[in-house]
Amino acid sequence: MDVLKGLVNSNLIISADALHPSDDVESVNVGCEYVFNNMLALRVGYKGLFAKDSQQGLNYGGGIRYGIEDITFHFDYSYIDFGVLNEIHMFSIGLGI
Repeated sequence: MDVLKGLVNSNLIISADALHPSDDVESVNVGCEYVFNNMLALRVGYKGLFAKDSQQGLNYGGGIRYGIEDITFHFDYSYIDFGVLNEIHMFSIGLGI
């Protein structure tokens, strides 16, 4: 659901996902993304909410999208707290036409 709906060149998307697997416990994933001027994005979420032995948890990150003429460059970063694996840092770099 987009809460801001383009107000002041901003979008705030909030989402939730409820899981009911037949071979595991129920859990909920929640997250939101704030995008300003279709250029800067900030993200935060939590995976495995209400799951007893979940190794996953808080996730956050951001991204930048920049266009020059017909070419678009984007860079994304995320941090994940992953229990026994400690901290996970993920990067993504892309180029589009």
